[in-house]
Amino acid sequence: LASAAVEATGTAALASAAVPFVLQIANLGWLEACRRCGALRQGLNLARGRVFHAGVAEAFGLPLASFSELLPGQNNPTIRA
Repeated sequence: LASAAVEATGTAALASAAVPFVLQIANLGWLEACRRCGALRQGLNLARGRVFHAGVAEAFGLPLASFSELLPGQNNPTIRA
């Protein structure tokens, strides 16, 4: 019984923490939400065929891209991991 209470509390805490981010993405779209929110930007792993997380890039031997490459008017080269 105690473990069920812990699980329910943990689920509620996770949902509470995630809701603000989900709302930002829903209201702004993922790109604008990531542009405005550093926490979302740090959580971005893959987008538009590019890798934005150093650990993922290293694990798969792929080039590491910069978030600024996704922004309009930016012409930045891909950064190699």
